[in-house]
Amino acid sequence: MATFNTSEFLHADFSKQYIASGLANVPGGFFVYKAHGEEELLYANEELLKIFECDTPEQFIELTGGTFKGIVHPDDLDVAENSIWNQIRTGNDNLDHLYYRITTRTGKIKYIEDFGRLYNDPEQGEVFYVFIVDVQSKHQSFDIDALTGLPGMRRFSESGDMMLNSKTLNAGSFDHSLVFFNIRNFKYFNIKYGMSAGDEILKNIASLLLRHFPNNFVFRFSNDHFVVITQTNGILERIEQLHEDVLNLREENKVFIMAGIYNIVSSEISPSMACDLAKAACDEVTGNDDDYYCFYTEALGEKLQRKKYIIDNIDKAISEGYIRPYYQSIIRSSTSAICGKETLARWIDPVYGFLSPAEFIPVLEDSKQLHKLDLYIIERALADNKKRIEQGEPSINFSVNLSRYDFELCDMVEEITKRVKAAGIPPDSSRWKSRNPCRVSTRIT
Repeated sequence: MATFNTSEFLHADFSKQYIASGLANVPGGFFVYKAHGEEELLYANEELLKIFECDTPEQFIELTGGTFKGIVHPDDLDVAENSIWNQIRTGNDNLDHLYYRITTRTGKIKYIEDFGRLYNDPEQGEVFYVFIVDVQSKHQSFDIDALTGLPGMRRFSESGDMMLNSKTLNAGSFDHSLVFFNIRNFKYFNIKYGMSAGDEILKNIASLLLRHFPNNFVFRFSNDHFVVITQTNGILERIEQLHEDVLNLREENKVFIMAGIYNIVSSEISPSMACDLAKAACDEVTGNDDDYYCFYTEALGEKLQRKKYIIDNIDKAISEGYIRPYYQSIIRSSTSAICGKETLARWIDPVYGFLSPAEFIPVLEDSKQLHKLDLYIIERALADNKKRIEQGEPSINFSVNLSRYDFELCDMVEEITKRVKAAGIPPDSSRWKSRNPCRVSTRIT
């Protein structure tokens, strides 16, 4: 075990070189400034100059005026200082921790994490000792995508949280957006042209994102998904130019990139939620040549709420009878006589009222629950036809629309057969039609 002179261990001898070198070479910017007045800097280490891209102390002084006020981005200064003093007043350790932006000598905007402590110096009075790091370079050694060199989801969670929280530094002005990018049909591109060609596309797109969104947060998620947190001002122009440049990556078999945009409106929105909302907007893009971006809106939010409601309540809607069959007459063109009934579904909901089949059928199909609806409608149609027969009325031919996905999710033939036999009506009184372009041949005996 090492032997220490405990009387000197916590009392630095600044004449020793290793202590002076330590201050100059700590892994981040370190500086001391007066807590009041012009907040004049008393000391700054070499790393602080590097963060600001200054080669000499003179360049740093010219850039910042040699004050803490000159270090912080002017749009963030007032709220940053309010945050510092609020933390000092409400804490008991004279510590502060915050984020703000700076502008480097070359004009780059960087996001800074700041750790400070207020100290009453016998000569200078109250001063702040401050350690800062550039958030983007803080963890360069982990969660970097090997293919594109971009940070991944873990880095997004940390940096995104800092970015969203820093919106409060702008006096309530939320001027940033999160953009979720997706490459259309990229899986089939890889199948057709090979993984190496796909990897080259991903690397090129990463480079284009960095070019069109400089000084911003750019991430690569899994597969062909990218996320950018950027200034809202001019965002469409940059997305449009990016889209054009991606199209120009190949002369034939063009690559098509789609974007969903969520304008950050509250610091209470988590990074994952903002990303989910931007992705939801991206999912609304049709993928046509002139439709490659979509903004998240309140109307889209309502649409997503209704979609979630449908997914969560299909079982209750069936058991409570909110969904009921609606019979539409089938007319024989040669005689204009009614020759059967087409059985459709109507959802009369206690919360949303009438829900159109055009709304709930695609949702149930996407969530792999449409077979529940189709089997329920079959049961109801069989029961209604059986009731007609029991009342002495003639049996009617009826048809029910089925989805090809029904046959993937259950043994549809067996399920229909059981229901027809249980109803005790002629099997040839019903017909089954597919909503989708596929061949369905079903005979009930």
